[in-house]
Amino acid sequence: MFRLLILVVIVLIGAGCTCVDDPRQGGLFGYCPDAYKQRIAQREGKAQLTETEGNRLKTEGAQLGTTKAERQKELLAQKRNITKLDQELAAARARLVSARASTASQAKEKKQLQNQLVELRKGITALQKSPAESNVELAKRQKRIEQLRTEIEQLTEIIVNFAGTS
Repeated sequence: MFRLLILVVIVLIGAGCTCVDDPRQGGLFGYCPDAYKQRIAQREGKAQLTETEGNRLKTEGAQLGTTKAERQKELLAQKRNITKLDQELAAARARLVSARASTASQAKEKKQLQNQLVELRKGITALQKSPAESNVELAKRQKRIEQLRTEIEQLTEIIVNFAGTS
């Protein structure tokens, strides 16, 4: 029996001597200081990595905040630019409408002048074809024909100027 008791004590001591790195679990004989130091080094390494990662994330967050502020500033400038361009576009459209109206008005006026020119030429032709009953009447017709030719020259000049501005 004594042998059995010694055997049980040896087995228990052997089982108690397993080396663990946690002093709370190792008991009196199972605690290994080297394993414990290794465990501390691992945890300090993990803590250092976590701290490094935290610092990197803080730096990245600060950079993102700066980038966000810059982008918001750019966005505001672009919105202002778009507003300015919208105003310029509206003004250009208004000028276009006005120019079209002016062009239409000028075209109408040019057409009227051309019609008037045709009528004056017809008047000259009619005066030239009508027989003169006296020299006075012939002189009056010649004077009238000269007046009409002067008007035709003036109208032709106006029409040419319209063509240059249209």
